[in-house]
Amino acid sequence: MALLILVLCTLINMTFATSWAQDCPQICKCYTNEELDMEPKILRNNSFMVDCVGRDVNDSMLALELDLLLSDVKLRENLIWVRINSTPLTHVPVSICQLSNLVWLHLDNNQLARLPDNCFTNMTRLNMLTAENNSINELQNGLFDGLNSLKVLILSNNMISSIGLDVFSNPNDLVSLSWIVLNRNRLHSLEPWPYIRGLHG
Repeated sequence: MALLILVLCTLINMTFATSWAQDCPQICKCYTNEELDMEPKILRNNSFMVDCVGRDVNDSMLALELDLLLSDVKLRENLIWVRINSTPLTHVPVSICQLSNLVWLHLDNNQLARLPDNCFTNMTRLNMLTAENNSINELQNGLFDGLNSLKVLILSNNMISSIGLDVFSNPNDLVSLSWIVLNRNRLHSLEPWPYIRGLHG
C-alpha cells in the first residue's frame, strides 16, 4: 500500500513537472525546483521559474503564453513559488494575480512599469515579494491590502518617486512585514510610515 502511494505521488509530480516543461513560453527557459535543486524540499514540484535573459522575446506574446500556461486550475492551486526573471514584461500577467496560494513571488529584472491594482490582495499566504530592477514609478494605495503574511518586500532599483499615503500606514495591513527595501529609487521624501511600521513591529 505504501509503495502504491509513493508511485502515485511520483507520477503526479512527474506530470506536474512535465506539463511545465512542455508549455514553457517559447525561447525562454523554464525550471522546476527539482531541476534547480533548491531548498526547502516542500517547494519541489510546487515551484516554477521562467528566465528569458538574453533572449529576444515579445512582451505581449510572453504574457499571453504565461496566461495560457497558468490557465490550468491544478497548476495554479499547487504553485507556492514563482520566479519570472529577465523578461521584457511591462505588466504583470493576469494569470499571476490568480495564484492565491503563492508564498514567494519574484518579478526581478523585467521592465514592469507598474504593479497592478487588486493583484496581490488575494495572495493571503504571500511571504515574500520582490520586483527589483524594473521601471516601477509609484506604489499606489491599496496595492498591498490584505497581505498580512508578507514579511519581505524588495523593490530596489526602480523609478519609484511616490508612495500612496495608505500603502504602509494602515495598521491593519502588512502586520507581519519586517523588511522593506526601497534603495536606488527616486524618492525625495518619506511620509511617517517608517515610524508607523516600527510601532507595529
